[in-house]
Amino acid sequence: MVKNKVGGNKAKKFGRKHILGDNEPVKVRFTKEEGEMYAIIVKHYGQGRMEVLCEDDKLRSCIIRKKFRGRHRHHNKASIGYFIMVGLRDWETSKEKETCDLLETYDDQEKEQLMQQQPNVPFNNMLKRCNEMCGGSNE
Repeated sequence: MVKNKVGGNKAKKFGRKHILGDNEPVKVRFTKEEGEMYAIIVKHYGQGRMEVLCEDDKLRSCIIRKKFRGRHRHHNKASIGYFIMVGLRDWETSKEKETCDLLETYDDQEKEQLMQQQPNVPFNNMLKRCNEMCGGSNE
């Protein structure tokens, strides 16, 4: 544990055991199973929910799992225009808007690797449609 030399209750907020080294290569997770697909965040609702545009051009309601909330969420930000990986729910078929779960978030460096190594996924079309829906100027 880090020794508290500064004082106050926020001095030891982030421990050093979770810091990533600069020389470590970034491992990008790709879709492996049938229920996984890539998506772009379109809207944040709050309370652990957001709306995403998936690679099959469907809008889905996404639930942010506990892993991506709370104290150590600064490594896996999920804001509008970010690429994420979602897991579809097979067992929910009665709702008009399907629900999915957040599995992985990608930062800018990982996004470039993802676009180069997955040429069959229409990332550019997803970005154009996201820009139309959000009205923003994301890349």
